Amino acid sequence: MPGLLSSNLIPGSMVEPIKSKMKVKTTVHLQNKALYTFLRSKKNAKLQRLRQDRSSATDTPVGPTQSAHVNDKNDTHKVVCMPADLHLPEAQRQVLSKGLKFVPLTFTTDKFQLFKDMESFYRRLRLKFHFSHSPTHNVDDDNNDDDDSKYFKSLRKQKTDWTPNEVVVVVVVVVVVVVVVVVVVVVVEAVVVEVIVVVVVTVVGVVVVIVAVVVVVVVVVVVVV
Repeated sequence: MPGLLSSNLIPGSMVEPIKSKMKVKTTVHLQNKALYTFLRSKKNAKLQRLRQDRSSATDTPVGPTQSAHVNDKNDTHKVVCMPADLHLPEAQRQVLSKGLKFVPLTFTTDKFQLFKDMESFYRRLRLKFHFSHSPTHNVDDDNNDDDDSKYFKSLRKQKTDWTPNEVVVVVVVVVVVVVVVVVVVVVVEAVVVEVIVVVVVTVVGVVVVIVAVVVVVVVVVVVVV
């Protein structure tokens, strides 16, 4: 390429732009090569460190010695030990033995049972709020009820807690049924009356037409005779 640039095949005005472009390409190539070399060295160093960590972990004996060390109740460096005076059921100990990151979950949730529990909890809250302000409440519980009173005052009160009785429900259902029946009867009667009126008007019109035709025929016969 330098021999080509020095020859007379390329005009002199184009030699300098070509040289500058070649210089830029060479610079970019060198920069890419340096970046590639740097990244490759960092990757190799990281892989080497990971291999060393893995080899050191593999060399550590895993077996009865380690399990005995983990199950040792006196060792508080690698495990969380429960206090000796704390009694836990076997089910809780089995859950805790799965580790601190284990979260017991239920795959199916009964929505009706959930709503029932929430309603029961809300009922207990209302009862507590009601009896904490009754005249017969314990005087010793005044200090404990102050915080609860402030919390319940911030809650939005419902418009009503009234639940309809069975007799009221039956009466309402009967009234609704009677109203529906009356409306249906009125509509049917209106339709029937309208149909009857149309039929009567049609019959009267036909009779009038027949009478008119008969009269015309009689008049024509009388005149002709």
